[in-house]
Amino acid sequence: MEIWDCYHKAQNYVCKIASLEDLNRKWDYEIAQNPGDGNWPIWKEEAVENFKKGVSIPYYGILNGTIICEATAVTDPQYVQNSEGMMREGAVYLCAFRTNDEFQEQGYFSKLKDFMLEDLRKRGFTKAILGVAVSDDWHQKMYEHWGFTDYLKTGEETYPDGTIIDVEYYSKKLIQGESYTDILDQILHENGIVEKMRQEIIRRSDLFEEQTKGTKDEYNLYREHVQYVYKYAVMLSKDAAVDKEIVELSALLHDISMTDPSLDRSKHNEYGSAMAEQLLREQHYPEEKLQLVVKCILNHSSKRAQYRTTPEEELLECADGLAHFDAYKSLYSLAHKVMGLDDEQSLKFIQDKLTKDYAEIREDLKYLVRDVYARVMEAKTIREILG
Repeated sequence: MEIWDCYHKAQNYVCKIASLEDLNRKWDYEIAQNPGDGNWPIWKEEAVENFKKGVSIPYYGILNGTIICEATAVTDPQYVQNSEGMMREGAVYLCAFRTNDEFQEQGYFSKLKDFMLEDLRKRGFTKAILGVAVSDDWHQKMYEHWGFTDYLKTGEETYPDGTIIDVEYYSKKLIQGESYTDILDQILHENGIVEKMRQEIIRRSDLFEEQTKGTKDEYNLYREHVQYVYKYAVMLSKDAAVDKEIVELSALLHDISMTDPSLDRSKHNEYGSAMAEQLLREQHYPEEKLQLVVKCILNHSSKRAQYRTTPEEELLECADGLAHFDAYKSLYSLAHKVMGLDDEQSLKFIQDKLTKDYAEIREDLKYLVRDVYARVMEAKTIREILG
């Protein structure tokens, strides 16, 4: 779900996931509305950086071309204050709820909130969390009305200027069910084929890791690679003219043959495309779309770059390359355990690998991994990049 058109009081009102351009425009507006407040420029910097890292999803309500309200979902607990014990798997943190003064209490934010929660449900999140100042009775009652009734804890939040506020945290289930199994079943039902394939690649990755435990081949494909490819695939497809379902399925299944130790890894794209075709056909996936997924997987290998003819194939290749920078520490296991390299050789291997990957990333996307690339290139010992 990318854009939901609705009409309020005979005016065109659009709820959407923001682009980087939207994000900068809205934050510049907020800074202008709060002159002299040093918190806002810092908050803008954090918001833009989190967006670029793919750990936040900004949602905007736009009336006749003007951004009038916003909300943000943060998906990584390390970017949330007081997240300890609160953001478990499947949880997402909601924040930055704002509506321009002249449009408050007219139903616009309520529409945006519904759009955001539905989108998060489709992404597989099972619980939403928000915080409210202890002294803010009005918003506490409003959030309670929205269903945020499960009290989690109270903590202190600190503004950039040092201001400290007491905050209570509440949660709401996004997927109804009496047990985790019930919740998962509902996710599979509502998210359909993408979530089924995500669970399938997780299952196969876990099985391969168990089978190879204690050996040089021990590896979890989903945790150490695929999840990052999927993250970038979702991020890059937000504003791209692509079939997002094809992109997401291709990202999840592109290396599926690597979970079968009996297959030749040098032909993983060929085996993987055949395995994906079988899995999707078993789900009665539409033939035309199935063949596009198969083509993406077959041609994601660099040796078949000349055969790419669709934007979905190009996007998968970009996501695959970017993902290496999120999981560069896993390259040490490959260099040290599988290739038998010492630490000095392993460092050179990682630096050479990322240099090649960085050169192949589109210029307009390099900002996403520039800091990681610089840190790895500046390292003098393997310990400096392994932490």
